[in-house]
Amino acid sequence: MDIPVAYPYTFLLLFIRFTAFALTAPLLRQRFIPPLAKIGLGGLLAFLVTPLSPQAVLPVQDLAFFAALAQEVVAGLLLGFVVMLPIWAVELAGRLIASAMGMSYATSFSPFSPDTAPPLGEFFLQLAVLFFLAVGGDRLMLLSVARITRLLPPGQAWFSGDPGMADGVIRRLVELSNGMWVSAAQLALPVMGAILLSDIALVLIGRAMPRMNAFAQSLPLKVLVGLVTLVLYLPYFWPALLRQMDQANAWLEFLFR
Repeated sequence: MDIPVAYPYTFLLLFIRFTAFALTAPLLRQRFIPPLAKIGLGGLLAFLVTPLSPQAVLPVQDLAFFAALAQEVVAGLLLGFVVMLPIWAVELAGRLIASAMGMSYATSFSPFSPDTAPPLGEFFLQLAVLFFLAVGGDRLMLLSVARITRLLPPGQAWFSGDPGMADGVIRRLVELSNGMWVSAAQLALPVMGAILLSDIALVLIGRAMPRMNAFAQSLPLKVLVGLVTLVLYLPYFWPALLRQMDQANAWLEFLFR
């Protein structure tokens, strides 16, 4: 059986895309995962998706070939970045709550992120990752990335061939980044609202009793109010977290539509 010349070229482009995706995707981007495992996963996904993907057109010039390779790297990094946005939104909500509670001064090493994070932010991040695995987000993520090849076929020039498409991708990427901040604020709003009410109560108590050092009492009160509100808020937190995970698939299709 003769293999078309475009088949190995399509496989190469998808291999580069999926390998770049593995560098930024949830769970796969961790430093404790060997690079060979990420490369092997990229090759396996490319092997499975290439027969179902539109075949790429062989470029005539060498410059177009290297431009297509660079474009696939960018596409893979963008796919992983978009999938990580809901998880980052949950982590950012934890950071906002920790800052409102006055716990942002304490930081801990994060195994899921290259930088340090407050303990509460790390708790929210690991909670989001565990929930991501519990709802089968890893399988949905791989299926969605494979389905994106129909919206963005390998080798399609979406930077040089169609400047309007490139502008649309950048604009939608900015919108998704803004949506991450909005989602984080919505998740953290109940706890931050309770802490704000406690601050207002302390101000009123300080005006009624001037000799009382309200500032000294504010930090333990914020921590107590924040933790109690967080415990009461957790049963209502799961549906909001599930909506964040469901948004990842929609955001992938929104980026390259």
